[in-house]
Amino acid sequence: MQEFIATNNYIYPNSVSNDKEALALFNKGQVFLQEQNYKEAIKSFKSALKKDSKFSFAWDNLGIIYYTTDKKDDALKAFKKSIKEDPNGLYPMLYIPRIYSDKKDYQQALKLYKEVVEIYPNSLDVNLSIANLYYLQLNDAYSGFKYYAKAYKLT
Repeated sequence: MQEFIATNNYIYPNSVSNDKEALALFNKGQVFLQEQNYKEAIKSFKSALKKDSKFSFAWDNLGIIYYTTDKKDDALKAFKKSIKEDPNGLYPMLYIPRIYSDKKDYQQALKLYKEVVEIYPNSLDVNLSIANLYYLQLNDAYSGFKYYAKAYKLT
């Protein structure tokens, strides 16, 4: 079986579990996730979390599945648990404001994206998300174009 460890390029103390069973269950879940077998992936990630509740990448993947399957409240809970374990985890920091934006709480989304850009100033995803939020949702073309320009410089 192929091993999958990281859900992004940043690894923090609780990103990956030291528990071999939790890691094996996580890797099994990754295979199911790639196959889009979300039901089995959720089972695997939840089982991994029973072995190690601080395993933030497992929380991330649960959040991604819940987001993908339009279970935004469950996604938000999973991503918040991930952030609790790894405060600078990029995936939850990107998805949490996206969920608020999906719920049309644009000011909260913007506030959270601006916190993320302080930590990851050179993240293309973050800068584009802020630009799109300003331009498409808040009708602030000037602010949107500032972030589009920054994103362009990052490419």
